[in-house]
Amino acid sequence: MNSTSDLYDSIARRAIPGYAPAPQPAPADFTLRNLSTLAYAHGFTHWHYRAYDLTSVRSPGYFAPAADLVKPGDMLTATTSGGDALQAVFAADGSVRVMMATEAAP
Repeated sequence: MNSTSDLYDSIARRAIPGYAPAPQPAPADFTLRNLSTLAYAHGFTHWHYRAYDLTSVRSPGYFAPAADLVKPGDMLTATTSGGDALQAVFAADGSVRVMMATEAAP
């Protein structure tokens, strides 16, 4: 087991007849609940996104489901559970322009 949710699922499988864990989104899918506001001032928002991998975050149209929330010039910090991170700015077309990316040491 590699996470707390795996432990809970293991316990629930034994304790609750017919229990099935909630399906997890595919790694490339955007998940709105993983997007949160870190700071907001003067019409500028700094967002945080908990990503499964940073490659998908960089793909065109990835943040399209959040188009009504983000604006050009808003900043984004995206992180993964493995420690990878990136800093980006939202462009007018809804894509992100990466300013800095770091990868966790192996």
